[in-house]
Amino acid sequence: FEKVRWINSAGIGFMLSCVTTLRRQGGDVYFVGLHDRVEYYFKITKIDSVLQIYRSVDEVVKNASSPAKRP
Repeated sequence: FEKVRWINSAGIGFMLSCVTTLRRQGGDVYFVGLHDRVEYYFKITKIDSVLQIYRSVDEVVKNASSPAKRP
C-alpha cells in the first residue's frame, strides 16, 4: 500500500468487502506502510478502527497474535 496515494469510496468498499470475507474464513489482512494521505482518510472516516494498520512488517510480526478488530 505504500505506493497508493489516494483511494475513493469504491476502493474502500471493495477493500472492506475483501477484509470481511477473509475474516469470515478465519484469515486477516494487515495494512503496512500506508501513504500519509491514505492513512489520514482512514482516520477521518474511522475506517482505521476496523483495520489493522501498521508502519512496518516488524510491527505486524510483534502484534500478529493480537485479536483482530472486526468490522
